[in-house]
Amino acid sequence: PLTIAAYAYASVALIEGFGRNLVASATWSTTCQLAGVRPLQLDRDVEVRPSSGRGLGVFAVRRLEPSELVGRYEGEIMTDGDFDARCQNGETSGDYAFGLGESGWTIDGENPASASWLRYCNHSVRRANLVAGKISAPKVLGGQIVGIFLGVKSPIAAGHELFFDYGNQYWDIELGRN
Repeated sequence: PLTIAAYAYASVALIEGFGRNLVASATWSTTCQLAGVRPLQLDRDVEVRPSSGRGLGVFAVRRLEPSELVGRYEGEIMTDGDFDARCQNGETSGDYAFGLGESGWTIDGENPASASWLRYCNHSVRRANLVAGKISAPKVLGGQIVGIFLGVKSPIAAGHELFFDYGNQYWDIELGRN
């Protein structure tokens, strides 16, 4: 269980500007524990395998029900400015990035070693069966958005792919409109 000392440490880290991953992880773990839920587990609930025309995708191993928690989108959390600079320098493709709203921060899931398997969830508007939600730090830490999670929004049969709508901003950037 997360202790008051851990929250205090997370608070200091957030204030100093280098602890968004720590705060996101602590907030996520505590929220799951208090709610009595567990995220889906790779190779037990879902698997990553080739997706027709899309590279890799995430597929249900068993039937997934609405409101099940898929997991936290993980990667390196950086300022939007740092992310833009890395894209311009060719240090990241931007293909696995998830913006944290208007917070000025981005999660870059480019590096598989520091990212979660959720980076392989593909886009579909028509077949979207997942929904993205915000992970906010506790109000005592400023209540800022520190992460993103995915949840199941409609039933997913075993063997079917998990999709979510990346949103218009992703496609504006991807197609060079922004």
